[in-house]
Amino acid sequence: MNQAEQMLQDIVGMNTAGNHEADVAAYLEALFNQHNITNKLVKLSDRRIGVIAEIGNGNGPILAFDGHEDTVALGDMHKWQHNPLSGEKIDGKIFGCGITDMKSGLMAAAIAMVNLKKQESKLNGTFKFYATVGEESGEIGAKQMVELGLASHIDALLIGEPSGLPLVGLPKNHSSEALPGIVLQENLDELIVKNHTQEQHFLEIAHKGALSSQVTSEGRAAHSSMPELGINAVEALLVFIAQQKKYFESLTSIANDFLGTTTPVITEISGGEQPNTVYLVMRQ
Repeated sequence: MNQAEQMLQDIVGMNTAGNHEADVAAYLEALFNQHNITNKLVKLSDRRIGVIAEIGNGNGPILAFDGHEDTVALGDMHKWQHNPLSGEKIDGKIFGCGITDMKSGLMAAAIAMVNLKKQESKLNGTFKFYATVGEESGEIGAKQMVELGLASHIDALLIGEPSGLPLVGLPKNHSSEALPGIVLQENLDELIVKNHTQEQHFLEIAHKGALSSQVTSEGRAAHSSMPELGINAVEALLVFIAQQKKYFESLTSIANDFLGTTTPVITEISGGEQPNTVYLVMRQ
């Protein structure tokens, strides 16, 4: 295992699933200090600490990289095929919680900082590194840094989230714009021919946001033997869902050059209290 892989393995071994990012921050601080890279810690709480580092001569634009230190919860440890905190390398791949999202991207940027430091005199501008906390719980670390004015001067920002797509899932021979704003079909065909792995990565300049809503349907409770005395909230919500589906279908003709069309999805439905009553409340 080379040095870069070892460094990735080091931080994968740190359990940063919610409110535990301080160990990664300390690791990055020590790495940057070792290579004389200016850095500072940004504390949200005792266990939630972000990092900002920078190199360059300050005489040009400011390019920044942003990544987060936390991961999702480990879940049931018995369901993992490999220890999620081991960073085990198998067949050229490193396994562990947060490898893809996004400790690999975070450490790649940190290593880039170290390598670029050797050529700092040639950097006509500034390269800044941001490691934030709480991305998996509402981007609270990034929000903190913005509110403190620590990111207001950035000219361009690179986010190291994964952008891989399986080759079998890439569109082929159906339009002149294979992936809006990313690559044309003719170039995609060439990439697929030359790519000897199972997925293709892209530098993407935009991604879709999310507009979430909760709809509550209210009815009148009644016994199921006399449903005519009640108003079924479930049935009312089903009518709404059908109308919503029809509305979103009308949007398929509207496409953004970079983001494509709207992607509607129903993610959760709950309602009812027991089998022998007409449901009073239903939520989507």
